[in-house]
Amino acid sequence: MKTSKPPADHHFVPQFLLRNFRDENEVLHVYDSRTVHRGVFPETTKKVFFESHLYSKLQKQGEKDPALECAFSAMESAMAGLVKDICDDARKGKRRSLSADERSLVDLFSYMQWKRVPDRINATMHDDTLRAIVDDSILEFEKTYRPLSDAERAESSDPAVWRRVRQNARTNALANISKTVMGEFAKCAFMIVRITNPRCAFVISSNPVFRLGGIDGDTRLGHQNVELWLPVASDIAFVHGPRNSRTSYAEVNDSLRIRKWNAVAASGSKMIASKAKALTASLIGSVATDLPQPTKKQASDG
Repeated sequence: MKTSKPPADHHFVPQFLLRNFRDENEVLHVYDSRTVHRGVFPETTKKVFFESHLYSKLQKQGEKDPALECAFSAMESAMAGLVKDICDDARKGKRRSLSADERSLVDLFSYMQWKRVPDRINATMHDDTLRAIVDDSILEFEKTYRPLSDAERAESSDPAVWRRVRQNARTNALANISKTVMGEFAKCAFMIVRITNPRCAFVISSNPVFRLGGIDGDTRLGHQNVELWLPVASDIAFVHGPRNSRTSYAEVNDSLRIRKWNAVAASGSKMIASKAKALTASLIGSVATDLPQPTKKQASDG
């Protein structure tokens, strides 16, 4: 019996979300700060916001294990229908109350969407920082047990081994679901925000969950006026805000507020897309060209 090939192109922003930001010709208008010469270009959802084997574990024999990508795909399949239902109801003016299971799914999806994108992976698990953690682990091993053998030391310096260690460390970190973080999501108020101004729209970015608010530098989820925003369509965003378990709705017509939100989304991302070329082009100056590097603690905390 013929077996299907494991998925190779791993979308870090799911295609079901990207489809909600297309124009009438079913394309996105994309800007990527790594390919400035292209300017704003039209593209299908299949060809953007992905990396080859981003979530695959690497085996010693060279095989790629896509188990995490398959887990993400299962979560996305469950989430796609819920997002559609919420958006349809919001556009009809219906104030839908989420069940406990639906709210848990929204919380998990938002958390993983915040965590799984390359912009964040590279900012919290940078090569230099991971290398320092590995070197510290080797020193601790030698101090506690014994010196590495010549063969073990040679293996630890092998570029192929390092690529496998780096990839698998990142995959393991992504697969870990923090009960503490999920607990904070569950305590948050959940709001559905709908744009009613026909001349405005949300953009989707390579780091699609963005943070607003914070007092005196405290931007932790659940504190004061901190909010996590995730646009799920050109006119709809999910928002986790200050602690309150209720679901609420808001309609926004103010173009300046919407512009501010889009600029924040772009500033933490290297790629943005929207349903309108002019909208994407207007935010080019806000798109990040380089993102902050992590501390060793940030990388180890994952």
